[in-house]
Amino acid sequence: MNNAHILGTERIGKLLVQYSIPAIIGMTITSLYNIIDSIFIGHGVGPMGIAGLAITFPLMNLVVAFCTMVSAGGSTISSIRLGQKDLDGATTPKHLYGWGKKMCSSIPLTCLEMNYC
Repeated sequence: MNNAHILGTERIGKLLVQYSIPAIIGMTITSLYNIIDSIFIGHGVGPMGIAGLAITFPLMNLVVAFCTMVSAGGSTISSIRLGQKDLDGATTPKHLYGWGKKMCSSIPLTCLEMNYC
């Protein structure tokens, strides 16, 4: 797994399975967490708790979508640099400094979410 050139030499089918299975497991665990959390809050707090979840779940999904956008953009830039044979540019986070400025703009979104939790 430490081979830096595995994406350029390995079969696509094997790579697809190798990288998609952990993502599928992670999304399944997150969904189960949300379902079980809803059950416990519904039984413990009642209808007001479910109403609070109905407000916060879309906000949590926005945060997850933002993080996915940043990670997908960073991995795309790294892949482009690997394709250009620029191993140093692909492994150093220099290209992600611009994302830092964009992440700072997510602070109001975080504060908004924390006010509803």
